[in-house]
Amino acid sequence: MCDVTNPLCGPYGAAAVYGPQKGANADMVKALDEGLSHMADIIEKDLGIDIRTIPGVGAAGGMGAGTVALLGGKLESGIKTVLDVAGFHHRVTDASLVLTGEGRMDEQSAFGKVISGILNATRAHAVPVIAVCGGIQGNVDTLYAQGLTAAFSINRLPMPFEEAKQYSNQNLYETVSNVIRTFFHVT
Repeated sequence: MCDVTNPLCGPYGAAAVYGPQKGANADMVKALDEGLSHMADIIEKDLGIDIRTIPGVGAAGGMGAGTVALLGGKLESGIKTVLDVAGFHHRVTDASLVLTGEGRMDEQSAFGKVISGILNATRAHAVPVIAVCGGIQGNVDTLYAQGLTAAFSINRLPMPFEEAKQYSNQNLYETVSNVIRTFFHVT
């Protein structure tokens, strides 16, 4: 199971999208992407598998590519599998609200992550979806276009992560309480 649809290489590939999140600078991203591209060339030449065109092979830094090419695996949407096992599609039919969360919501959250799976599953039922996140960065308009009602960061004051994580439980509680109060007009 994987939670993203990213390809192995290129502007939406493993290195370009996830490298900077892990501390890679522009030169490192370029070198990593070139290495992944070289690996794809070797896999295609030696195994006859073009992994570049398979959605999700960029997951986990390219582990999706190795799973398909070297282990004969098949990539499945992690969130779709979890929602199916949990019976989410049946449960959401009577829901008034769906709350979901993500550590950091950003532009790449729309590429098969939990939030996009939840939005796909709720769209047919016109259920409002509110995301509670550790942080929201950049443009998330794609998620609004997919059906996200609203998103809230739990961080109440700007501070470094090392300090903010000490307050995560309380901040999560306070944010969700405020969402519930707003949505259900609780006093």
